[in-house]
Amino acid sequence: MNRLFKILQFFRLVDENKQLSLTNIAVMVSIAKIIITPANDMKDIGLLIIPMLSYIHKRHINKK
Repeated sequence: MNRLFKILQFFRLVDENKQLSLTNIAVMVSIAKIIITPANDMKDIGLLIIPMLSYIHKRHINKK
């Protein structure tokens, strides 16, 4: 079980408290969508902004 958490922490799917990190998963999914989609428009770019703002906010909160 400990090895599973180490793998999940390596891929940043769980945080240091061993809780699922939804912000990291949302960022990974949105970046994968941008990479896979052949033609990106402003809707796709806007979809990336929301998880990125959440991720930046989470890092700012955890820094303190």
